[in-house]
Amino acid sequence: MTAQILLIEDNPELRQVTSFILKNADFTVIEAENGREGLRLAHETHPDLILLDIVLPDTDGRELCRHIKAEQTLTDCIVVLISGIRVCSEEQALGLEFGADGYITRPIPKREFIARIHAFLRIYDAKAAQRKALNSLQQAHNELERRVTERTSELRESNTKLQAEIIEHHQAEECLKILLKEKEILLRELYHRTRNNMHVIRAMLSLQSEYKQHDKIRTTLENIQHRIDAMALVHEKLYRSHDLSRIHLREYIEDLTDLLRHSYNVPSSRISCVLDIEQDISVLLDIAIPCGLILNELISNACKHAFPHERPGEIYIRVRKEESGTLELEVSDNGVGMPEGFDFKSQTTLGLRTVAMIGEYQLQGHVEFEADQGVTCRIRFPDNLYRVRV
Repeated sequence: MTAQILLIEDNPELRQVTSFILKNADFTVIEAENGREGLRLAHETHPDLILLDIVLPDTDGRELCRHIKAEQTLTDCIVVLISGIRVCSEEQALGLEFGADGYITRPIPKREFIARIHAFLRIYDAKAAQRKALNSLQQAHNELERRVTERTSELRESNTKLQAEIIEHHQAEECLKILLKEKEILLRELYHRTRNNMHVIRAMLSLQSEYKQHDKIRTTLENIQHRIDAMALVHEKLYRSHDLSRIHLREYIEDLTDLLRHSYNVPSSRISCVLDIEQDISVLLDIAIPCGLILNELISNACKHAFPHERPGEIYIRVRKEESGTLELEVSDNGVGMPEGFDFKSQTTLGLRTVAMIGEYQLQGHVEFEADQGVTCRIRFPDNLYRVRV
């Protein structure tokens, strides 16, 4: 059944846009331009959810919220306050004290807006289910009391205790479900905000690099941007994943290679990336980020140095998991390679030092390089360095 939403908004443009978005999301929308009309429509229609502007021409939205919540027939209705400015914590607390179930601050992306509406409606559905369950439980309890009264007081006392235990268990189970759902929402929000913050930092670095005339400084800033992209992509994958602790390594590496080739403007027709990765390999956040940084350095080096003068070639990425739990990550190319006698570990460049330091210290693994028909880097490290924390 389509949810019914009462929109109380005095601004006709905002009311029209909000109503349009809600209707496109298959909601039934009832519109009111002031508090008095909104209260009347609430009594007449009994909506599932009320979107209430804080500032109305004839009343304060919070006062109207308190009035709605005081009505016996409307007490279960979800009321969400809408504000055009960011509301401080004290103002939000005041709205919640008046009975509001939440806040939405404009402007807000359409997708996030609809997602929040669905979240609030789930609260309404939970309340309705809980009310129905409590009514059913009360009816059963009354019937049990009638039968117990006809029998001995001892049997009545035993059954009363049993009912109390059932109620307590049910309440504890419902509380646990709510806490787990809140934890999942908070974790997704954390990953989402972390990713957004990284994108903001990257954008600032990109803007700064445009104003730098020195090629070395510009290259350094671009390299930092690529490292940020590799870390932000991990949080993007976790935000969209069903598992909030682990990501699929193949899917992550596919997206990372596409991202780097696009950054260096390298078409797949000139440099192709061949992935040899088992489908079921997934790693924790603490493993995915170091692997992403290592891959970023190795793939970037290959794109910049292995294939000069528009030379075509291939970058090969292989990941295997042994029965002991050890992971082996191998990145190789068939480019121009290195001069004879080249010592990788004695180099002072940040990229190769980053690969060695992350591989040996953060992943506690073994790093080796080969320069035979191109360059190969092979890293073996344990998969059980970190434990699941969420």
